[in-house]
Amino acid sequence: MDGPIQWHPAFYSALQIELAADASALIFESEHLLSKKPMQIDVIIIKKPDDYHIHKTMGHIFRRYNLIEYKSPEDSLSINDFYKVMGYGCFYQSDTLKVMEIRPEEITLTFASSHFPRKMMAHMQKDLHLRITAYDTGIFHIQGGIFPIQVLITRKLSKKDYYWLQHLRKDLKSGGEIKTLIENYEGHKKSILYQSVMEAIIRGNWTETEAERKMCDALKELFAEDFKESENRGLQQGLQKGIHQGIQLTKTVFSLSRQGFSVEEIAGQCGISKEQVEEILQ
Repeated sequence: MDGPIQWHPAFYSALQIELAADASALIFESEHLLSKKPMQIDVIIIKKPDDYHIHKTMGHIFRRYNLIEYKSPEDSLSINDFYKVMGYGCFYQSDTLKVMEIRPEEITLTFASSHFPRKMMAHMQKDLHLRITAYDTGIFHIQGGIFPIQVLITRKLSKKDYYWLQHLRKDLKSGGEIKTLIENYEGHKKSILYQSVMEAIIRGNWTETEAERKMCDALKELFAEDFKESENRGLQQGLQKGIHQGIQLTKTVFSLSRQGFSVEEIAGQCGISKEQVEEILQ
């Protein structure tokens, strides 16, 4: 007989035969998709060389492959998120051409959220007996599992050390807080990365920013066109488009770089300057 032997369907059938006495209490599903969406981690950071020491405390836990799950200010981390990202870590380790091409000890997991995940942390500590340590302001290390884990509470991070991460929230106050934010941004307003962050913060704090705009000439100048569009249409499509374009450009630059394209080649393909490519890659 020609053709490959269909072992998997046979195994599925054999299972149903062996468990026939209990079939009324069981549901069998063949080749069940474990996820409704393709598996996709928010960020992965690959550290080269392995022994490089990262200065920021959030990077002290990093090894070679570092998977990061981020929740927006409107969302929060759940127990299910913990198991989902653990699964991502296991899949990332196993989805290689060679066995143990990526060693488990080379992988770390980072969970980042504006809100403290009380139920998730309690589950890790009480049910899984993992050790939780406050490593730095807003940074917790979790030890005892398959992978080293850290949880970042972005709103609690040090403003001095993590200014932009700390401001990725929706409760900024007009006056000193937003005014200082604008002043810190002004020197970086030509940077695509800073534009992406700033636009998200502005959108998330639109009401307070509007109040500040009436008093702050710098904000009028920096976002004159975007505010005008918002006033005319009552929406913020211009800002959304800027964020999307900035993110897509960054992804494209990193993708081309990983494929071995030079800075000059990337600049030509993306229609930006060499300096902008170098800034994104840094």
